[in-house]
Order: sequence, then structure tokens, then C-alpha cells
Amino acid sequence: MGIRHWIAGKIATSAHRNPEPGPGPDAKAASGSRAAGTGPAIAASRDAAQRADAGRQAWFQYLDGQEPANETEARWFQAFRDGDRRAQARYSEERQAWQRYAQGKTPAHDAEARWFQTFREAGRQAQDGYREEHRAFQRYAQGQAPGNDAERQRFARFEQELAQADYEAEP
Repeated sequence: MGIRHWIAGKIATSAHRNPEPGPGPDAKAASGSRAAGTGPAIAASRDAAQRADAGRQAWFQYLDGQEPANETEARWFQAFRDGDRRAQARYSEERQAWQRYAQGKTPAHDAEARWFQTFREAGRQAQDGYREEHRAFQRYAQGQAPGNDAERQRFARFEQELAQADYEAEP
């Protein structure tokens, strides 16, 4: 329950710091003006916002480990539990696929083959990033000028990291 309570607190703090804006200038429709027809639209919008607020409140209560107070909240909680179950099943599937991939086994089914492809692609991207970083550091260490904006940013980061390491090494 600790992490759920922490998440609910973070979300509530964020919502408190960044409240949703109030109704706009069309909220007070003058009778006889062309904005007078907006009354039903505003009411529908207000109802939708209240439903969203009720759902958000149910989410906070669910994260906090509370019990639903009424049937509407119970339906919300059931939807949240279903989402948790689906996420857990997906995580388990991904973890099992990763274990099989890391052991050099072949995919057992189509879904696992898609995971394997994702792992291979992520591995290629990580290798490419490593090579770019390595080449940039070699150029930096040899005193060469950066070749493009990405290298310029890397060189600046290298300088900051080295300055930080020097600062931490001082007695």
C-alpha cells in the first residue's frame, strides 16, 4: 500500500498546484445574446467534469487502499482492478519472454516472437547509442571540435561531468 499512497499523494499535490481553470467568459450567458444558447452546453460540460472528478477521486481512494463508498465507486474500483490484472499479466508475459530471449531460446509463440523483436531492436538502439557516445568522447579527449549539435551537447556534458568529478575529488 505504501507506493499507492505515495502515488496518490503526488497526484493530489500536482492537482492542487495546477488546478483546472475555471469556466471561461462564456459561462455567464446574457439573455437575448448569441451566447444564451450555451447554457445547455455548459451544463453538459459541468456534468462531464463532475464525472471526471468522481473518477479521479475514486482513483485516489483505490490507490490509498480504501473501500468503495457506493456502487458507482465499486464499478470504478472494479475497472481499476481489471486494469491492474491486465498490466500484471503483460508484465509477467514480458518477463518470461525476456528470460527465454536472454537464455538464447527460440520464441514459443507469435506474441513472444514480437517481444523478441522488441528486445533485439532495443539492443541495437542501445549499441548505437553507446557507439555514438564512445566516438564523441574519443573526439573530446583528443581535443577535436564537435561535428554537430548532438556532439556539442555531449561535449558540454563531458565538461560538466569532469568538473563535478574534480570537485568531488578535492579534499
